[in-house]
Amino acid sequence: MKNEKEKENENENEILQINRKQFGMQLISQQNLDSIKQKISEQKKIEGIFGIFEWNKSYYLIVIEKSELIGYICKNPIYQIKKTEIIPFTQKEEKEIENSKSSRILIKMLRKVLQTKGLYYSPSFDLTNSVQKQFERYKNSNEEIDSKYLNFLNYQGFNSFNTEYLWNKIFIKSFIENQLQNYILPIIMGYIETREFRINNKLVQISLISRRSTFRVGKRYTRRGVNLEGKVTNFVETEQIIEQSLDQRIVSFVQIRGSIPLLWSQFPDFRYNPKKKFSEANEEQVKEAFSKHINQNNEIYGNQTLVNLIDKKGSELLLENEFKKQCDIYNKTNTKTPVKYVHFDFHAQCKNLQWGKLSILMDQLKEDQQKYQFFCFEKKENEEENVIKQTGIFRTNCVDCLDRTNVVQGLLARRNLEEELRKQGIIQENEKIEDNKELESYLKNLWANNADEISIQYSSTPALKTDYTRTGKRTKKGALNDLKNSIKRYFLNCYRDWFSQDSLDIFTGEFDISSHNSKLLDNYNERPFWKLILLILITLLLLIILLISFGKIGKNLTKKTSRKLLGFPQLIKDSSGVKENI
Repeated sequence: MKNEKEKENENENEILQINRKQFGMQLISQQNLDSIKQKISEQKKIEGIFGIFEWNKSYYLIVIEKSELIGYICKNPIYQIKKTEIIPFTQKEEKEIENSKSSRILIKMLRKVLQTKGLYYSPSFDLTNSVQKQFERYKNSNEEIDSKYLNFLNYQGFNSFNTEYLWNKIFIKSFIENQLQNYILPIIMGYIETREFRINNKLVQISLISRRSTFRVGKRYTRRGVNLEGKVTNFVETEQIIEQSLDQRIVSFVQIRGSIPLLWSQFPDFRYNPKKKFSEANEEQVKEAFSKHINQNNEIYGNQTLVNLIDKKGSELLLENEFKKQCDIYNKTNTKTPVKYVHFDFHAQCKNLQWGKLSILMDQLKEDQQKYQFFCFEKKENEEENVIKQTGIFRTNCVDCLDRTNVVQGLLARRNLEEELRKQGIIQENEKIEDNKELESYLKNLWANNADEISIQYSSTPALKTDYTRTGKRTKKGALNDLKNSIKRYFLNCYRDWFSQDSLDIFTGEFDISSHNSKLLDNYNERPFWKLILLILITLLLLIILLISFGKIGKNLTKKTSRKLLGFPQLIKDSSGVKENI
């Protein structure tokens, strides 16, 4: 794909025409447009095309109606999508939405995902790939890098996009088939924030990009663990980018998070913390799924340090033991690319607000962080380019891969930034980031904002423990806020996330709706608002009964009624590829 300036020149006098009746797509000249303007009954200004959704010979154009410029990364504009619109091609589709329950629910599901706050795009910067991946691909093309413009960060063709993070991938097929790739906007879900700072008279820009995977995407209790293809739930690649434009230097540090790569589930059953269960899989299936996940990460990122933050007690202990066991099995058969397993019982170590003990974990990870390094590209005038590559990755998880995970990732990124600032002489050896109050405040809020957005996308509420991330200490006010969000999570996870799960499965192509007939969703149970309120009241009554009886009677009652009253995904039953225990 050509860079943005070339595309603008090439398409300056061309208009994309979509035939709404016959569904044809072609480029026409400005001259031809003038001749058919009189036939246009309505005009609408849009900021981009999300794609086209096709189902049962019906077509819907999805457009970006409003977006907000949130900043620039490597001189490329980054936008957050604020509003989209689904436009039926013809009156046929409009009538279907009115008269067909399946069509109405389908459009509702698409809108559910499109209304997610964390959708981003850039007309010139490839948000689906890390800076290092973009550099490696450009070097393989044998083209010369222009350090002044860092041209290796411009689009390099549609085939260069990483479909794992391409959230409109099922909506752009028509553009590919008609060779109209220049009109494709690669869109990611996650979080992006960027800001410039003047530190000791040096200009530094710090950016954070979190890319949420489209594979095995899901909600907190409706999707857990790994599938037989090695894909895990809530997999997010997070990249910290440090730019020094005057020195033509860019640094990138990448981390990943993802659900524990075992075959397990945790469906809601009225309890605040539902029982975690292993799927009905044999030992060989567990081993194969685990190995596939680790091998896929090895191929992309190199060496791995697996940082496990779950409790060493209760149901989490069973997961911890099995995780450690699978690591040992993997290392026995993969001696050339072994993984390093580090367990840190976050809750036990940091209980009673003793969060300073996180330094114990950071000391454990220090050697690996120095060994893995980070990506760096620097090319000063009349000098050879200087390139350092990141050779390994930290894969961090807790149970949800949200609150505890975000805290640790923020500390690793902070150490990377501090090392880079010292290396460039921007801060002295005896200086720390916290000495610059403005920078310190920004970093804390940056990672807290990242935590909130990723958490809302997965658990439907903001993250917990962000008072520590924002202020550097745990507070009673923060604990009360966590209690409020925990209660909200409980009800949303039990009663509403099943609809979101089905919506995500259709949106990402996990569930191929195009292969099903037009009446697929006619029997879909939407559960109106009044039913939701009734179910919540029944839940409260059952919780009281459970507390009173607490024994076998209460447990049996919980098990039987939860199957009937709580919401479960209706499209994909066993998402891991083996029977999941509900």
